[in-house]
Amino acid sequence: MVEAAREGPLLGDMELTADDTSGPLRRYTRFLKFAAVGASGVLVNVVLFWVGAEVLFSELDASSRILASSSFAISLSILSNFILNDLWTWRDRREPGANAFFERMFKYVLVASGAGLIQLIIAWVLAVPLELNRHLLALLALPGDGLRDGVIAVTGALPGEHVANLTGIVAGAVVNFVVNNTWTFKKKPEGSDTTPEAAPTTPARTSDEPAPSPAEPHAISAGASTTT
Repeated sequence: MVEAAREGPLLGDMELTADDTSGPLRRYTRFLKFAAVGASGVLVNVVLFWVGAEVLFSELDASSRILASSSFAISLSILSNFILNDLWTWRDRREPGANAFFERMFKYVLVASGAGLIQLIIAWVLAVPLELNRHLLALLALPGDGLRDGVIAVTGALPGEHVANLTGIVAGAVVNFVVNNTWTFKKKPEGSDTTPEAAPTTPARTSDEPAPSPAEPHAISAGASTTT
């Protein structure tokens, strides 16, 4: 029953030990740790996106600003998330050695880059109609423009840009966990560390022992029949 509860169709093995059976939350230890790391990654991503939109790429047009700021935020948040996940979330699956570490990093960056690309596409696609909607509201001079401009001045980017960016983060996070749990930090099959058992061997005969002869049983039978 414990093993059945540990496995899920997409999330896979989310426990660290088989003894984590004291409550439903303990059965999702790995997922909760990944979510905590992901929350820190969201914070890093949002802060760096703001830095990019407000400071580094503020002179660009809206679409270019989104592209550059998202790329900057994604790149550094990938690195911080890998370090935390490797040291904490999947520490029970870590193999020792520098080669294994860099292999995990390569896989993680590859997976996270794909997830980041998904985030980037979603943010870009959603932000374009939001930007057009902003221009439409400005042309119509609807009430509330002053409030909207004040929010833009405080955040350093359009509110719609942040909504699009956060939506992309959620979609990318789902892909990131599922693929990393099943590939980057793939669980080793049980017994993979053990060496195969050697085949049983018969004890070697000493030089003083005569080799058994196939004819001996017949000779014994013949001797028994003559005595009778």
